[in-house]
Amino acid sequence: MSVDGSIDYSNYTLDDLIQARGSVNRYSYPRNAQMIDHWINVREGKIPSDTLPPEPLPIEADDSTISEEILTVTPEKKKIDEQFSPPRELSFSKVISDTFLIVWNRKTDLLRVLAPLYIIIILIEFLGLLMADQLGVAGGISISIVSSVAYAMFAVTCHRIVLLGNDSIPRFGILVPSKREFSFWGMTIALTLGIAFIGVAFSMATSFFFIGASLHISPWITVIIIGAPFLYFSARMSLAFPAIALDNFQSLGWCWSATRGNGLSLVALLLIPVTPIYLINYFFKENETLMISGAITLAGFAFAILGIIFISLSYKELCVEVEAGSLV
Repeated sequence: MSVDGSIDYSNYTLDDLIQARGSVNRYSYPRNAQMIDHWINVREGKIPSDTLPPEPLPIEADDSTISEEILTVTPEKKKIDEQFSPPRELSFSKVISDTFLIVWNRKTDLLRVLAPLYIIIILIEFLGLLMADQLGVAGGISISIVSSVAYAMFAVTCHRIVLLGNDSIPRFGILVPSKREFSFWGMTIALTLGIAFIGVAFSMATSFFFIGASLHISPWITVIIIGAPFLYFSARMSLAFPAIALDNFQSLGWCWSATRGNGLSLVALLLIPVTPIYLINYFFKENETLMISGAITLAGFAFAILGIIFISLSYKELCVEVEAGSLV
C-alpha cells in the first residue's frame, strides 16, 4: 500500500493528473490529493512551473508508529468503516468538468472504441424500422433485445476505458458480448421494470388522492408525478452499472448506501444528457428530414457518452477505494 505523499507527480501528464484526481481517495490520501491539484495548476498554467509544492498537511502520528496490522484492511475493518463513516459528498461541478476534460483529452480513443458500436446500434435499429412489417411483434421484440445488448456493450466499453484505461478493452471496443455484458443488460432490464413499477404505484397512489380530493391536475403534473420517483430511483441505482462493468457489483443495497445524500445531484447529472435529446425529438420529430435525423443521431451519440462518463466518475468519487496515485 502506498504511503501518503510518497508518489512523485511532477512527471505526470495533464491527462494522467486529471485521471488521478478523479480516483484518489482524498480522505485517506490528502497529501497526494494536494500534490495532484498543485501539478494540475502548473500544467494548466495557473501557477508558474517553478512554484514550490505546498507544505505537507499535518499528520497526527509518525508513520513509523503505524504497524502493518493497522495498514492491512481486513473485510471486518472495511465493514466497520463503511457502517460508521459519513457518506461521501459528490462534487457535482467536478464530475462535469472532469467529464468534459476526459472527452477532450481522450477524444481519439473514445471515438475509436465507441463509434463502431454506435454504428452497429444504429444499423440494428434501422433494420428493425425497415423490416417492421415483415418482422411482426416477435421480430420487433427480438430486434429490441439485440439493440439493447449492443447498447450494453457500448456502455461497458465506455465505463471500462474511462475507469480502467485503454488496455482493459479490445482496440475497437467490445464487439462480442460476454457474461459481463449480459449481466449489464440483465440489470438494465430488471431495474427498468422495477423502477417503472415503483413509478406506476406512486402515480396510482397520488391519483387516488387527487380524485378523492376532487382535484384536476394537468398532464404535465402527471408526468412529473410519475417521472420524479423513476428518476430518483434510477439515479440511486445508477452506480450498479459501472460496478458491473468493473466486475465489482455487490448488491442493490450497496448502491443505495453508496449514493446516500447524493440522490438529487445524481438526478441532475442524469438530466443533463437526457433533456437535450428529449427537446430535440420533441421539436423536430414531426418535421424530421434526413439532415435532422442525422443531427439527432450524432447528438444521441455525444450525449450518451456524456451520461455514461458522468456515472463512471460518480462511481469513482463515491465508491472506488484506490491507492493514492492510481490512475484507475
